[in-house]
Amino acid sequence: MLILVPLGMYWRHPADLVHPRDGHRKILLMIDAYLDESGIHEGAAVCVISGYFGGRGQWRKLEILWRQILKKAGYALEDFHANKWVKNEAKYGSVLDDLARATTQYKIYPVSVGVVVADFFSFSEEDRRFLTGATLMPSGKLKGTGSPNQAYFLPFTHVIKTVSSYAPVGGKAHFFFGVDKQLYGYANELFKKLWNDPLAPFRERIGTVAAPLAKETPPLQAADLLAHLTYVDLQDRLANNTWDQQLPQRLVTCLGGARMREDFVYYNKMCIELSLRNPQLDPDVGKR
Repeated sequence: MLILVPLGMYWRHPADLVHPRDGHRKILLMIDAYLDESGIHEGAAVCVISGYFGGRGQWRKLEILWRQILKKAGYALEDFHANKWVKNEAKYGSVLDDLARATTQYKIYPVSVGVVVADFFSFSEEDRRFLTGATLMPSGKLKGTGSPNQAYFLPFTHVIKTVSSYAPVGGKAHFFFGVDKQLYGYANELFKKLWNDPLAPFRERIGTVAAPLAKETPPLQAADLLAHLTYVDLQDRLANNTWDQQLPQRLVTCLGGARMREDFVYYNKMCIELSLRNPQLDPDVGKR
């Protein structure tokens, strides 16, 4: 599975990327991350958690630009809905392109992770526990329950660990979810597990959780756009078995600020299998 990245290079197989490492350059002492979801609903074939993270000064600049783009196009901030707009290319296409480019103008960084739900459930409960947060002990046994019956916890856990890994020791990553989105309730459940697990990676860097209204918050609208574009692309790859096709241009644009390969991952069956079994991928995996 090869996916074209914004820089014109190719990702290696996503199984190379699944467990974020802590060797990259840190960004800021305090990071704000705005996240959204697509495909959490019952019966969805794929699930995606996406968003952007960065410093508050950079977020303020993006907010101003986002509002200016919508105002120039004749839309109020509360008019934006990625799902509706992406379906009407003739009416909203040019505005969506402008908004996608806006996310690359400042030091705001994307993270987007999806999972094929049926592929996730094809693995044993023990494997699913490990994939959704249970800690592998030196004895080879798992500590913690994970969330083996909730596929969205795989991309969600990955995204939280990825964002938190960009904060230095002593720093914090603060998370924002739309109060009107289903993800906010799930976020509280996940964060409680992470805060209460002394072995959870980057636990000490996870800060506060807040939930503003998406219709009043440009950063959440940016996350909504990235989540929906990723969701549509992953659905298309699954339906047509076209895992080697290039990414759509608008999604490439939204991912333009990606800092590392593991910041964008699709977990299909092969990716999950390799992440569990291949000892060369990361010192923390392949021990199962």
